[in-house]
Amino acid sequence: MRAPAVVIYWVVQGTFFFALFVAGHDCGHGSFSVYPLLNDILGTLSHGFLMVPYYQWKLSHRNHHKHTANIDKDEVFYPVRRSEQPANPRLLPGFALGFGWFIYLATGYVYECFT
Repeated sequence: MRAPAVVIYWVVQGTFFFALFVAGHDCGHGSFSVYPLLNDILGTLSHGFLMVPYYQWKLSHRNHHKHTANIDKDEVFYPVRRSEQPANPRLLPGFALGFGWFIYLATGYVYECFT
């Protein structure tokens, strides 16, 4: 009986945490409020609760949008060129369960996990 309650709690908690991140995301874009100071305060609070550094994220995310779909200049998303893809990519166990985030933080590059 306890295991289903824990799973339901994780889903509800994840939904609320994602909503906090989306609010901070909109603050980073300046679309949450017309007041930049209010955007920065709310963005810092919402991202701080999630332990995501708001200003660093805001700058890297802005750069990401500036260079979207540019494989050489985008600093956030690292697509793999077809010429560099492995013949047999391995799936990392638990990658979709949140462990991939820690690997991304450690390496900054998801592709290296598959080679």
